[in-house]
Amino acid sequence: MKNFESILSKATSDFIASCDQDDIWKADKLESLLSHIGDSSLIYANSLLADENGQSLDKTLS
Repeated sequence: MKNFESILSKATSDFIASCDQDDIWKADKLESLLSHIGDSSLIYANSLLADENGQSLDKTLS
């Protein structure tokens, strides 16, 4: 956790998108988030859970 906190404290961009090593993103994820963030300081995308082969489990994180 300290590594994650450390790297976030060093980030200088207007936007930061975190990604874990096992995440699989849709090609338009960042574009979609940016188009919806508006004046907010944070935006959330729900996650579709997948198995070790990347196959959908038809469950979301929320």
